[in-house]
Amino acid sequence: MKKSALASVAALVLGSLSLIAPTAVHAASPSNTGTPDQSSLDATDPNNANWPSLQGGLAARPYVTALSVINNGVSTPVITNGTATAETNVPAGRIAVAVAPYNLCRPGQTPAQGVCYSTPNRIGVTVGYQIQPGQLGYDFSSPKDRNGAALTLATPVNADTEFDITLNLNTLGKTLRWTWANGFATYWNTTGLGTDAATLRIRLKPTLSPLVLQGSQQVGCSAVPVQTCQYSQNTHETLSANFVLSLDTTLDELFTGALFTSSRSYMGSLMTVPGESPKLTYGVSAPLTWSDGTANTATMSAVLSDAAILNFYGATPTMAATPEFTSSALNLER
Repeated sequence: MKKSALASVAALVLGSLSLIAPTAVHAASPSNTGTPDQSSLDATDPNNANWPSLQGGLAARPYVTALSVINNGVSTPVITNGTATAETNVPAGRIAVAVAPYNLCRPGQTPAQGVCYSTPNRIGVTVGYQIQPGQLGYDFSSPKDRNGAALTLATPVNADTEFDITLNLNTLGKTLRWTWANGFATYWNTTGLGTDAATLRIRLKPTLSPLVLQGSQQVGCSAVPVQTCQYSQNTHETLSANFVLSLDTTLDELFTGALFTSSRSYMGSLMTVPGESPKLTYGVSAPLTWSDGTANTATMSAVLSDAAILNFYGATPTMAATPEFTSSALNLER
């Protein structure tokens, strides 16, 4: 199954979870938005399962083969011909990407469902800027250096910037199922699905994402549907871009290679119900109110191949574009 430019596949805009969209947002930026860079994730850590814990080690991990930053239609190459060896001596302020394993077993741990796995069941990809060796910043609304002072990026980034990323899954591509991005995708393409060396290419614009901080502690409610939550308003926002790859069997296999995106939210959730009346249930968890007091509007969308829509729903692209299809095939869970 192959995806291509968004214009040539079926894109389902799954909906906005509020009726009010603020015309302007003045984001409150947190003081510390650091995350490990690739060299840190490639280092052995007795307390965390980094890439050395993967069978085959660093040479087997996914890696970025190409990264460009696009502003006003002008593309600035940052990484070309990338390999599984982490970059060194990256200057402060340069755009970078960190690829992290999720739920991988540490040395000595026994793989068990819900505990850890011999290969990660999720892979996280974060776009950021180098703060210092070992650390990336991910809030592009207010880049800061290691001392908390304003940092000028080597390539400017704003809400209209596109990050053009090509990722080689190396030895882990065979089980790639779906991808979830925090941001606005303008392009999506996968090749070699079902093989170890599957690759994907995405162009992603950053989006404002909510944070609720109590002191230095991040809190909030991420369960979907949200039952009760004492945090109805976030305290900060970050302008960020990231995505997660699923390497397990969640969702119907017909959605292999699908891309789902959300914005202005903590996380999203999907559930499929096949059968005579197939339905895709979706939802996101997000604060009701932005830090400036305006109502929040969280959005979610999906990019599916025509084949997935036909095989799961029995609908042609023309049928899928009708309001009747949307009302019968999609179910919003608040």
